[in-house]
Amino acid sequence: MNKWIPAILSLVISILLITALNTRIGSIPPLGKFLDPISGVWRNALIPDIPKDHEIRLPGVREQVRIIYNDRGVPHIFAENDYDLYYAMGYALARHRLWQMEFSTMAAAGRISEIVGEIAQHYDSHQRRIGMTWGAERIHEYMMRDRQTAEILQAYIDGVNAWISQLRPGTLPLEYKLLDYAPSAWSPEMTAIFYMNMNQTLTSGTSSYQLSTMQALLGREITEVLFPDFPPNLEPIITSGTEWPFEAQTREPGDVNFIPEFLSETVTRAIGERDAGIGSNNWAVSGEKTASGAAMLATDPHLTLSLPAIWYEIQLNAPGINNYGVTLPGVPGIIMGFNEHISWGNTNTGWKGFDIFEVELNDELTHYLHDGLWKPLSYRIEEIRIRGAKSRIDTVYYTHHGPVAYRAHEISFEDDTVPVGHAISWIAHKSTNPVEAFYIINRAPDLATFREGLSLLAGPTQNYAAASINGDILMQTNGLHPVRYTGMGKYLLNGRNPANDWTEFIPFEQLPYELNPARGFVSSANQHTTDEQYPYYLGWRFASEARGTIINRALEQMENITHQDMIDLQLNSDNYRAAQWLDEMLDATYAYLHTQEMPVNSTEMLDRLAVWNRVNEAESTEALVFNTWLDETHELLWAPLFNGGDKFINTRLPDITVSLETLFGRYHPELYAELTGAEPDAGRLLAQSFNATLEHLTQTFGEPGDSWQWWKVNGSSIHHLLDIPALNLPRLQNDGSSESPNAVRNNHGPSWRMVVEMTTPVQAWGVYPGGQTGNPASKGYTAFIDDWQQGRHYELRKFDFWEQAVVHGKSAIIINPAR
Repeated sequence: MNKWIPAILSLVISILLITALNTRIGSIPPLGKFLDPISGVWRNALIPDIPKDHEIRLPGVREQVRIIYNDRGVPHIFAENDYDLYYAMGYALARHRLWQMEFSTMAAAGRISEIVGEIAQHYDSHQRRIGMTWGAERIHEYMMRDRQTAEILQAYIDGVNAWISQLRPGTLPLEYKLLDYAPSAWSPEMTAIFYMNMNQTLTSGTSSYQLSTMQALLGREITEVLFPDFPPNLEPIITSGTEWPFEAQTREPGDVNFIPEFLSETVTRAIGERDAGIGSNNWAVSGEKTASGAAMLATDPHLTLSLPAIWYEIQLNAPGINNYGVTLPGVPGIIMGFNEHISWGNTNTGWKGFDIFEVELNDELTHYLHDGLWKPLSYRIEEIRIRGAKSRIDTVYYTHHGPVAYRAHEISFEDDTVPVGHAISWIAHKSTNPVEAFYIINRAPDLATFREGLSLLAGPTQNYAAASINGDILMQTNGLHPVRYTGMGKYLLNGRNPANDWTEFIPFEQLPYELNPARGFVSSANQHTTDEQYPYYLGWRFASEARGTIINRALEQMENITHQDMIDLQLNSDNYRAAQWLDEMLDATYAYLHTQEMPVNSTEMLDRLAVWNRVNEAESTEALVFNTWLDETHELLWAPLFNGGDKFINTRLPDITVSLETLFGRYHPELYAELTGAEPDAGRLLAQSFNATLEHLTQTFGEPGDSWQWWKVNGSSIHHLLDIPALNLPRLQNDGSSESPNAVRNNHGPSWRMVVEMTTPVQAWGVYPGGQTGNPASKGYTAFIDDWQQGRHYELRKFDFWEQAVVHGKSAIIINPAR
């Protein structure tokens, strides 16, 4: 008997080991399957970035399609009809970015718990409660009414699913193996939710909670002075003084001094605001200012930098279309790019399509109070499926304003954007057809047709710069902008009062627009769209004037512009605040030093700042010190308003321009004295904040020396969507700042730089941080990072015929109809 014991133990251990290796433990995938040498993670390193030459027959394809890949993995698609074009586009995108496509849509739809389990349930609940799936259903239903759109979506879906059908366990993208799940079939609803994802990124922020709190603390009049609709040093997108040849719609104001009841409660959360210091740049210049005599366009949207990269580079060629640019994995068509007639790029207008209403619900949750009447609530039952656990059932209530994200007894675990007891009105919930809009834009023969396409795009609300082969240049705002009374949406709104309802939107023809201005260029950098002469109220919170001012002053002075000049301006890292205020800050601080003693290292650093070139260079100690000093000064100036610096959770500081002008006595000095008991002593305050700066930096980096470099707090941090350290990049040593045209800051920055010269043929250059493939086991995953960091743009070659592309291509796939 004893002789069998070792054999039995060996068998038991083997069984236990096999079971363990094939069992998921928490978030850890089955290690046997994950590490399998044939189909596990090792197999992903063998998947080529650029497929080898081959022919394939695929079901649904109507005529022969060619996909020619260049040496960077960019597909140039040549088809004979629209269906085959978008089929091949879906096929090519899925080959390189399938996991990203699906994961992004599942995150937007609130379905991450299906992948990772209970840890994501509160996030998923939040996505449902702000109406992400509800909005996607409305977009999907509206898009499918249009026969052409329905066919494009079906073609794209068929292409994605054709690729999925070829996958085997060994060729699944790495993340599916890591998370131990398989891709599902693509559907038109997934593309619709992707459009909601775009809106959430670009249009779902507000500061109205914070300003309502400030109004409650200080009163409306003082709050309006500290947070003006049109701040000092305004540098609007549309040329100042523009006259508008129309009579605007007007509306009576609601209860403008409304103070929400919840402000006195203890269960509130602060509303989050998208960072206004992060945005985008675009501009177009007339041929009168260029060396070639052709109009030129530059664009670089500043978004969260991630891996796989946000954008995917591609050419689409079929009868009626020859377009090159970038798309978002998951949607058909090119979002930003050029054809043989026009080029375009966009920046965000700010968050002017997202309002929050305090609503009053009855105890039975059947009605809400509006216009003196109790009106019926509607509701949706949301089932949140959770891997390894029971589904969670959520009930979301809806008013005519929109969803009530969190009721009075509930607190969001995931989001600080929406307070309890409030409903959301959001342009993302309005019906729109982005597929149709970009179908027209991609094929536009002129800027008039381009504008027709934009008129169909309800959101996200953007400022589009465009240039044409005819020499025209354009700036056009798009999207749904509610007709507002002055101040509407700046503060939380009383949802009981119909005077606050969204009733009308500004007609497209009356949105801000500029064609061929006398100054010879158009530009935008997320700042105020217009000056005070524009007859509609567009909201109050925009990016500062910093980037727009740097760009405009440069374009005013530039002549004989080349594409390299445009690239150099994209890479401009000037410090606007230092150029405007550093000398004055130093003078006040030095004057104070004559009456007080400061440490020797303080005076030495002040002397270094005095001779600094005012550029946010990566290795600059001065950039680190000045930007930190600015932050310390900003906080210290307003500390008396917040009990010595302990701000309430839902308040905000006046912006930095208002703050600096206040510090030097040029902006309502009497108001500051009224609020704090004394006018600001600039020299004393600057000396204190400077000493605090040096103390903070010394604690962080040690004594002044080589470790004091700007990039260590500002350089690009580009992480994988799952934020897995092994798949993230180390912090990059970038020049720039959020207020420089080269708007690099941590995990935000230029996500796609493009310059287009409207010559015949059109010439273009571009680069994004990442690579075409989403495979972390491949070199192509980060292939463009170094060139992006160094500002080296690639030539973007758009071919008229597939025969041209083959000559310059790396490989070709020929897709034939299935027999």
